[in-house]
Amino acid sequence: MGLLDQAASDMAALYSLDEIGQAITYTPAGGTPISCTGIFTPGENLDDAQWKTALQASAILRVLKTDVPTWTQRDSVVIDTVTWEVVKAMSETPGDWKLELRRDVRPTFNR
Repeated sequence: MGLLDQAASDMAALYSLDEIGQAITYTPAGGTPISCTGIFTPGENLDDAQWKTALQASAILRVLKTDVPTWTQRDSVVIDTVTWEVVKAMSETPGDWKLELRRDVRPTFNR
């Protein structure tokens, strides 16, 4: 087994852990939705003082390249019924992507 195969195998083992990974739906722009597992890390929670000026929330998602071989801006990710948009790849390894996600929080404002 080569180094890249070993890294992919190690990442697959990590992502299968229920306490770390969670079910997501990744949809490439104009493509077919992919049900897979990812590691989702939300950004800081917005407090009430920030709600008046906040326009977006951010998060980080790690997904296996075997599940999501390529990514583009405007791909979408649904996590717990919330839709996020892929902004950029923050880094990559031979086995996974680390993607920055954003979502518009304006529709959730209460007046």
